[in-house]
Amino acid sequence: MRVLLLCFAALGVGVLVGSLFGPEPAGRRSRAPEGARASEDAGGADGSGRTTETRAGRTATGDEESLVNADVRTLTDEAAKEIERIRSNERVADLLAGEGTISGTVRDPSGEPVEGVVVTALTDVRPFALTAGERRARQRQHEDRDLAKVAQNAIENELWRRSARRTARTGADGHFEITELMDTRHSLTAFHKDYDVKPLSQQGRIEPDAVVDFVASPAAEVRIEVRMPDGSLADYAWLRWKGPHSNGRDTWMKESGKVRLPLGSVKLTAQTWLPEPMESEEVEQVISGAAGEVLVLELQGRRILTARLVLPEGFAVPRTVEYRLRRVENEEVDPQSLLQDQSQRYARSRSPGRASWNDLEPGRYLVAAFLNRRRLIAHAIAEVTAGPSEVELQATQPKAGTYVTVKLLGPDGGPVPGQVSFRVLTAQPKSKPRRVDALQQGDAWLVFLDGVDPKAGNEATLRVGTRDFGGAMHPLRLRGGGTITIRFRKPARLKLQLQHYSGSDVDGSLFVALRNDLGADAWKLVAPDGTCELNGVQPGPYHLQLYVRKKKQTWPIYRRRVNLTAGEDELSVAVPALHSLSVRWAGKGRPRSAVLRCSDETIGTMRRDARLRGGVATFDGLAAGTYEVECARKRTTVRVPGP
Repeated sequence: MRVLLLCFAALGVGVLVGSLFGPEPAGRRSRAPEGARASEDAGGADGSGRTTETRAGRTATGDEESLVNADVRTLTDEAAKEIERIRSNERVADLLAGEGTISGTVRDPSGEPVEGVVVTALTDVRPFALTAGERRARQRQHEDRDLAKVAQNAIENELWRRSARRTARTGADGHFEITELMDTRHSLTAFHKDYDVKPLSQQGRIEPDAVVDFVASPAAEVRIEVRMPDGSLADYAWLRWKGPHSNGRDTWMKESGKVRLPLGSVKLTAQTWLPEPMESEEVEQVISGAAGEVLVLELQGRRILTARLVLPEGFAVPRTVEYRLRRVENEEVDPQSLLQDQSQRYARSRSPGRASWNDLEPGRYLVAAFLNRRRLIAHAIAEVTAGPSEVELQATQPKAGTYVTVKLLGPDGGPVPGQVSFRVLTAQPKSKPRRVDALQQGDAWLVFLDGVDPKAGNEATLRVGTRDFGGAMHPLRLRGGGTITIRFRKPARLKLQLQHYSGSDVDGSLFVALRNDLGADAWKLVAPDGTCELNGVQPGPYHLQLYVRKKKQTWPIYRRRVNLTAGEDELSVAVPALHSLSVRWAGKGRPRSAVLRCSDETIGTMRRDARLRGGVATFDGLAAGTYEVECARKRTTVRVPGP
C-alpha cells in the first residue's frame, strides 16, 4: 500500500512541478513520448475561495492551492541548495565545463531551409548519478523513503534538467549549432509552430561533435474528438498517424482536444485502455489547417483473445510454456503442426498460465500450449468477435506409462526449492544426455520418457539438476511407471587456487567447470586474484576442467579427476603454459578453414575451427598435448609444443 501511495505522490509532485515551473518549452513538447504529454490548463484561480482545475483533473479551492504552492516553494528551495551542492563537486564541475557541439540543418520536404526552428539538447546525466551519496539514495527501497524526499528528488531532477539544457535556433540557411555541451550523451528535440520537425534518421542518444539533420513538414493544430461507443468524449487517448512525409504519435486530452498534425493526407487512429482496451478504425483526412476543422474518431472494443491454461488439480503451471494460435476454418487441424509452421504467431507472458493476442481479425482460431516448445499440453478452438474474448485450455491427465514419478528431498528431508531440470542418458554407445519434459504435481515431478529414442534400449540414467544442491543421478527404466525417490546430500564446496594465473594469456577469460557424464554441475569465471569457489555440488567423482573463452570460442586447456566430499574442499592447480600452432596448407586447391581436434586425457575433448588466411591458420591458447589437424579431408597428428 505504501508503494502505491508513493506512486500517487510522485505523480502529484510531477503535476506540482509543472504548475510551479510553467508549461514545457515548445521545443520539448514537440516530441513528448506517448502517454507523457499533458494538455493545457483548462482554467485558473482568480481569487481566494474559487475552484481551480489542475492538470491532474483535481478541483481545489484557492486557499488549498496557495498552501500547496507554499509547500512546493519550500521543497524547491531545498532542491536548489542540493543542486548547488552537487555543482560544487569537482567531478561535476569538470563535467559541466563542456566544450562539445552538436550541429545540423533543418529543411522542408522540398529541400529548402527552414528558419526559426528551436533545437534543444538535453543531457543524459541526472544529478543522482553524479555523486556517491545520490547513488546510494537512488538504490534505497521506496519503503525507506518518505514522501517529502520523493518530492524533493523530483524537483531536483526538474531543476537540473532545465539548468543543463542547451538550445539553438536555425538561421536563414537552416543551420543550427548547439555549444557548451557536457562530454556525455544528449537527446535532441526540435520545434516550430508551423512545422512538425523530425530527425532524418532515428538516433538514440547523441554524442557531442555529431551532425544531426532534421526534416520539417508543414503542420497545423487540429481539433479532434475521440468518442466512446456511447457517444461521449473519452478522457484521454493515444493517437498514431501516418503523414505524407513521416509518421508520428501524440497524446490527446479531452480538456484541450487539439493535436498538431502535418498538412496533407493523414491516416489517424486512436487508442485507449480504460475502462477497457478500445481502438478506432483508421480514418484518412486531408489536413488543411482551416479554422474550425474537426476530426472525429469513434472508439470500439479491441479484439483481444486471452488464453488461460488450466491443469488438473495438484499440478503447478510450468514457467516454460509457449502459446501459439492459427486462424482455422474447421477443427480438423493438428495442433502439433503449429510448431512446424514458424510463421504462426506465438505469445509468452510473465504469467505462465496466461497469454494474450491483440487486434485479431474476427473468426475461429486454434490455440495451443506447448511445454519447452515441443510437448503439446492443451489446445482449444476460440471464437473471436468484437471486443475481448477468452478461451480456457484444459489440460488432461498424462497417459500412464509415459512418465516416471520422481520425488525430490533436500538434505533435511524437506522439499527442493527453485527450478529443477531433468536429463536422461541412455546406455546406447556414443549417446548424449537429452533434456526431458517434466510437470510438477504437489511434492513430486512427472518426468516424461516417451520422447527418448526407443532404439536406446531400456536402461538409462536420470540426472536431476537443482539450484542449491547441485545435480544427482539415479538409474531408471525407460518403460515408464513407478516412483523414484532422490534425496540430496549436503552439498560440497570447492575452493580453487590457480597458480601462474596473474599475467597469463587467459586473464579474464578462464572458466572452471566440474563435469560428469551428464554435463557440467558448476561453471564459473576465475576471479582476478586467481581464485574460484564452486558451491552447491553433490559429493562424488568429477572431472575438473579449465576452459578458455575468447572471440566467441570456448576450448579446454586442463583436466583432472577429483572426488568431492560433503563440506569444504581446497585445491591448488597450476595454469598450464599455452602455445600457438600455425597450420600451413601446401596442397592443391584453396580450402577455407582448418579443424583442430583433441581428446587428450589431460586436456579434454575439443574441436576448433580457424580460417586459412594466405594459406595459414593459427590456433592460439593451446596446452601441451597431442592434437589432430584436418584440412580438405586430410588429417595429420601434431605434438604441441613441437620439437
